[in-house]
Amino acid sequence: MVIITDVPYQKTSPYLLTEAKRQNAPPPLRGAKKRISLCSLFSLLSVCFFILCASFFANAENAGSFAGFVSAVTKRSKETFLPENTLAWMFASSKNKDDAAVPALSPANEPPADPAEKDGSVKEERAIETSVELFAGLYDYDLSRVPEGLFPIVPYDLSSERDGALSLYNDTDFPIRTADYACLAPSCPGLDLAAAADGAAAPVVLIVHTHGTEAYSEEGAAGYSETYNVPRSADINKNVVAIGEVIAEKLREAGISTLHSTVMHDKESYIGSYERSAATIEQYLEEYPSIRYVFDVHRDSVLKEDGTKIRPVTVANGQIAAQIMSVCGTDGYGANHPNWETNFEFAAKLQQNLNAHYLGLARAICLRKSAYNQEIAPCSMLFEVGSCGNTLAEAKVSAEILGEELSAMILGGW
Repeated sequence: MVIITDVPYQKTSPYLLTEAKRQNAPPPLRGAKKRISLCSLFSLLSVCFFILCASFFANAENAGSFAGFVSAVTKRSKETFLPENTLAWMFASSKNKDDAAVPALSPANEPPADPAEKDGSVKEERAIETSVELFAGLYDYDLSRVPEGLFPIVPYDLSSERDGALSLYNDTDFPIRTADYACLAPSCPGLDLAAAADGAAAPVVLIVHTHGTEAYSEEGAAGYSETYNVPRSADINKNVVAIGEVIAEKLREAGISTLHSTVMHDKESYIGSYERSAATIEQYLEEYPSIRYVFDVHRDSVLKEDGTKIRPVTVANGQIAAQIMSVCGTDGYGANHPNWETNFEFAAKLQQNLNAHYLGLARAICLRKSAYNQEIAPCSMLFEVGSCGNTLAEAKVSAEILGEELSAMILGGW
C-alpha cells in the first residue's frame, strides 16, 4: 500500500497583493499610445495575412475565384493557428509524426487509394479526437457527487514524468540511474517464432498472481464505504486474474507460448501468499524448464491519509486507462538474488517504451529491498496494473497495451 501525504502549499493570492495606483496619463499621450497600439496590431495582422497568402500560393494552385481564395486562406489559418491541432499532435502515434515529415506524392504519381487504409486512418483520427476530449476533463473531480458518509475516489496522475523522462522510486541503498539501464542492448537472442508456428512450442512465459483476489472499484462509483475499502473478489472474471488473462492472450497472439496460473494464492490467507506462489512458480519451472519469464500481476492500493482512494488514470488508444507500475526486487534484505539488475534492465526498457508509445501510462519504477520471488526465474517482474480506485475496464485497456509491449520486448531479445 502506498500512502500519499499532502504537503501544505501556500500560493500567494494575486488579490492580496497591494497594487500601486497608476497615474493617469495626459489625454494627448493616452491617445497617441492608443493610435500606436492600433497601428502595431494592424501591421501584425498584415504580416500574418501576407505569410498565409504566400504559403497558399506556394503549396496550392490559384483559386478559381476570389471567394475560393478567401475560403482557402481561411482554412489554412485554422489549420495553422487552432490550439486543438497541438493537442491532437500530442495523441498522434509516433508513426504518424514521422510520416508527416515525408512529402506528399503528386496527384499524377499518387497510387490508388486503399479502402482499408482509408478506414484505418479515419479510425485513428477518431481515436485522437476522443483522446483529446477525454483528457480535457480527466482529472476534474466534483466532491459534491460523493454521497454523504462515503470516501471519494479521485482521478490522479501518478505517471512518471509527463515529458517522457524515466523515473524511479528507490527504496534501497543502491545508487542507481534508470537511464543507464534503459540504453543497454538486449542480452538474449530473439524468440524463434518458427518453432511456435505449429503451436507446439515450449512455454516461454508464466503469469501468476500472488494476490489473485485483488479486484477493482465499481464502474462509475464516485465514492466507497469504509467497509469496502480495498475491493477483493474470488471471481476470476472480476479480479486481477482477468487482467492476467488479457496479457496472456496478447502474448499468445504474438506467437509467444504462455502459461497462466489462475491460482489465487491469497484466497485462504493473505499471510504466506508469497511462499505459496513461490512453490507454484518452482513447480511450473520444473515441469517446463523452457520458461524464461515470470510475470506476477497485481493491483495496487493507493490511499491518502484521509481515506481518499486514488484512481491513477491516463488516456491511451482513445480510452481511459489505468496507470501501470513495475516493481523490481533486490537482495537488499539478504535474499539470494544476485542477478536482480537483469530484471531492472527489463523494467527500465519497458518504461522507456511505454513513455515513447503511451506517454503517461507508466508510473515510476519501484525498486524494493525485498525479492518478491524474482530470484527464481531468469527474468521476473511484478506489475501493478491500476489501483483500487480504478475500474476493471480501465485495467483491461492497460493490460492489452502491456501485453503488446511485453511481446515486442520478448521477440526483440529482452
